[in-house]
Amino acid sequence: MTGPCRKAWLDTRNVPAARKRVRKRPQPAPLVSVVMAHRNRPLYLKQAIEAVEAQTYGNLELVLVDDGSDLEEARQLLDTLEPGFRKRGWRILRRPHKHLGAARNAGVRAARGELILFVDDDNALFPEAVEHFVRGMAASGADICTAFQLLFYEDFVPEDRADGLIQYLPLGGPDALGLIHNVYGDANAMVRRSVFSQIGFWLEDPTYAMHDWEFFARASLAGLKLRPIPKPLYWYRSKPDGMFRTSNWYDNRLPVLEALRTLRSDDTRLLHQMAIAQNTARSEVDSARENLKYTPADRKYLALSDLEPNGEAAIETLAGIAASVGRHDTATALLGDGLARPQPDASGRAEAASASGALAYDVLRSARLLTPRTAALPLLLVAPDGGGVFLRPHAEGAVAASIDHQFPPFFRRIEAAIELAHAEAPAIAFGLALARPDRPIDWQQDVGAQTIGFSGWMTVRDRFVRHALAATVNVRRKMPLSIVLAVRFVEGPNGAPSNAFFRTLTVFSD
Repeated sequence: MTGPCRKAWLDTRNVPAARKRVRKRPQPAPLVSVVMAHRNRPLYLKQAIEAVEAQTYGNLELVLVDDGSDLEEARQLLDTLEPGFRKRGWRILRRPHKHLGAARNAGVRAARGELILFVDDDNALFPEAVEHFVRGMAASGADICTAFQLLFYEDFVPEDRADGLIQYLPLGGPDALGLIHNVYGDANAMVRRSVFSQIGFWLEDPTYAMHDWEFFARASLAGLKLRPIPKPLYWYRSKPDGMFRTSNWYDNRLPVLEALRTLRSDDTRLLHQMAIAQNTARSEVDSARENLKYTPADRKYLALSDLEPNGEAAIETLAGIAASVGRHDTATALLGDGLARPQPDASGRAEAASASGALAYDVLRSARLLTPRTAALPLLLVAPDGGGVFLRPHAEGAVAASIDHQFPPFFRRIEAAIELAHAEAPAIAFGLALARPDRPIDWQQDVGAQTIGFSGWMTVRDRFVRHALAATVNVRRKMPLSIVLAVRFVEGPNGAPSNAFFRTLTVFSD
């Protein structure tokens, strides 16, 4: 580098003493008040509080506002928490039931910190969350900081962040887009205390579920600085019975429309009203379908929503659902006395409609070998006419095959009926795993540590006797997983054909 470019670069490195930045004294860590509203969710509350207790940021207080819990278990938990809260200087406010907005506002009024972090009682902060919120507020000079989130669907908080989903990316604006979408972020946000003296508090309307959207829109239109932190800082629990999913799509947008009324003329307001009104029915259907996906007790319910109401196909499907759960009187009433009861599968267990289902031949034949080895006979075969997968172990190590992307989203368990399928076969260890499609497995290492669910190795010595093998996932996943079948010798080959047979593979949603 020569000439003017070199001089310009050197000028940036040789800063005159007068221009050198003076290191500022570190400022004391500001007090953060974590405000958490709660009502009748003791299990989730314990998880949320444990997450606050695990924070790396030290100067914080927790203000827990109980919104009139009437469950005995919830009241007992509050009694149990009281002594520990007092020792920490934290507080529990017990109030009559006035709904979420009023509970949050009570927490703000009781908080001592200049920075207030709202945390829902069914979510859980990452350990570094408060620290990152404080740094984000200081670095950006924001009045409000929101953040990304990881979704989960369980009653427990996942241990592995790889199990979470990022589905919502708030950008902080523009306000015009805020007319039709919450571009600002979720209520789990950090807010300066001064914000409430400038724009007021959260709405306290008990019928309204989008307090965050309306509050942030008000703040943005008032000229306050709102900045999303572009990384997940907490677990967000998604539930079919949550406030957002059980409230009215149209009514939720009316306060937002009112908050944004200064943004455009009355004509735009009318157009917006028409736009959201025409989408109300579609939204209700989509919400119902999503709820079915999150709780797939029976996949036929999802198919039912696509059929003509009271049509022949819908009635047949509904009757099949009734029969699969043992309500044969209901099924008979729908179709008449000729309805056949569910037939048991080869293992003697009745198929529970599409809450469980054996993988079809077309799915099984997509299996691919993960461990190619030199062998005189094929290591992988898929049997026609009923299916089933044959694997032959190899003297060099495990033989595995993958059926990619065929474990359905939100399902829990897969079971295999396995057997040695040769009269002279040696002892063989069978394994069944659920894995991320993009992650290879090292079969020389701990398989369980590399997969989402693993059955462990089951040694089978008796020939032509069926055994059950199962792999389970602890966390419901929205993306499909791959099904991995594996076999290996226990004591080595004996010269006889080594046919390890996965006769059936059945997936379950519960």
